Amino acid sequence: MIECTWTATHDHGPQAGHRLTIRGTCTCPTPGYTLGLSVADQQGDNPRELVLTFEAIPPGQDNPVEQTETDCHVEFEQPNAANFDSITIQGDSSGTIEVSHVD
Repeated sequence: MIECTWTATHDHGPQAGHRLTIRGTCTCPTPGYTLGLSVADQQGDNPRELVLTFEAIPPGQDNPVEQTETDCHVEFEQPNAANFDSITIQGDSSGTIEVSHVD
């Protein structure tokens, strides 16, 4: 399992375009992982909660890597985002985080 620390910020300023940004720092078992976040097909009943799916793709078998835990980063941005209070991450590193709102 990949452990991640998440942050979510919604910048309401006109220069930022009301951008929602979710960032994760994840501890991967080896270098070379590809991480991604996408909007989940199934959203919950709460319109103030965005559900995202986390995906971690290990490096290919044809590219052997040293078994060393490595910090990997993932980011998701959504311009002109609705006002969400929380983000729920589904997948290998699941959890729910509160959104920080800035002007």
